[in-house]
Order: sequence, then C-alpha cells, then structure tokens
Amino acid sequence: MAFTAWAFTDAELAEVRREAQVELRDALAQAFIEVAPDPTAAAAAALAAMSVADGIALHAVSSGPWLSEAAQTAALEIAIDGLVGPPAAGRLPGG
Repeated sequence: MAFTAWAFTDAELAEVRREAQVELRDALAQAFIEVAPDPTAAAAAALAAMSVADGIALHAVSSGPWLSEAAQTAALEIAIDGLVGPPAAGRLPGG
C-alpha cells in the first residue's frame, strides 16, 4: 500500500507500478483463456480478479486481525470460482 501511495507522487515509481500491473493483467488473462477462450472475456476476468485481490489486500491491512489469511484465501477462491464457473473435466488444469 505504501508503494502505491508513493507511486502517485513519483513518476518513475508510477511507471514501475503500471508495468507490473500490465504484466500481471496479461498473465492472468492468459490463464483465464484456458477457461474462457474469448480474449475479451479473459481480459475482463483478469481485471475482476485483480480488483478482488486489491480489495482483499486493502481490508487485510486496514481491518486488523478479523480478516485471517484463511478468510482472504476463501474470499479470493469464491471470486475466482465465480469468474470461471464450476470445475468441469478438461476445463480447468487437473480437471
């Protein structure tokens, strides 16, 4: 969080942050293409997953101990499951 805040006032850090977000989004989109071959849908799912993770991270640092690591993981898993649908044979890795 501190890095993000600092990046708002430092152009060089802002560029590093932007590049990292683009790389992450592209990697996630490639992963989502495995379950949603439409590139537009995969890109939207990647953005949604990043947004959920950002929200969970914000709550984790600002809400104290009530949001355990297990609760964070469960919330992210529910969100990802909602994006890709229930596992089906051959649809997800290991499925």
